[in-house]
Amino acid sequence: MIIAKKFYFHLSFLLIVTAVMIALVIMPAIASISTIGEKIRQQDQKLSEKKSSGFSIEQARAELADAQKQAGQLTTAFVGAAKELELITQLEGLAQKSGINVLVTPDLNPKPASNNLQRLPLKISASGSYLNILKFISGVESLSYYLNISRLTIKPQNAGAVALEIEGQNYIYLEK
Repeated sequence: MIIAKKFYFHLSFLLIVTAVMIALVIMPAIASISTIGEKIRQQDQKLSEKKSSGFSIEQARAELADAQKQAGQLTTAFVGAAKELELITQLEGLAQKSGINVLVTPDLNPKPASNNLQRLPLKISASGSYLNILKFISGVESLSYYLNISRLTIKPQNAGAVALEIEGQNYIYLEK
């Protein structure tokens, strides 16, 4: 009986020591591991968010660079400051290639249109054959400069010739 009591005593002591170890060492370690696991998941989520926002920032930078290129192309469609003569020279050269007579009359007192744009009103009078006038109009459309046409009139003249009147405007780009 004494052996059985000793056995139960040792077994009870061993179970109590094991329970204490579980309660004081293993359970806090499991809780700590669980907390660390949750923190890792949160950090992973934050990192994913930062990664996706970083991609958005890179995409926004690429779109900005593209917009700046397009803005540079847009400003070339406008006449540069003090370069109105280039537009007039191009129109006169186009008229000569088209075989018509032309008179380009700009308003040399441009009116403000926005912060860095001024309106440059133009009046173009031309005469020649109908086909040559059409070539000229087609050439005006393909100019590198933007010309906003507000009125275009074609009237017959004598001996198959026609007269062309164009009123429009370009813009002078003022670099700041």
